[in-house]
Amino acid sequence: SCASRVSVEQRWQTRPDLQNSLLRPLNELKSHGFDTLLQSLFGDLK
Repeated sequence: SCASRVSVEQRWQTRPDLQNSLLRPLNELKSHGFDTLLQSLFGDLK
C-alpha cells in the first residue's frame, strides 16, 4: 500500500495540468463560498 501511494504521488507530480484542473474549481468554490459568507455577515449587520 505504501509503494502504490508513492507511485500515485509521483504520477500526480508529473501531471501538473491534472492537478491544476482539479484545484482550480476547488479554489473558486472556496473564494466564492468566502464571498457569500462575507455578504451574509454584512447582511446581518445592516
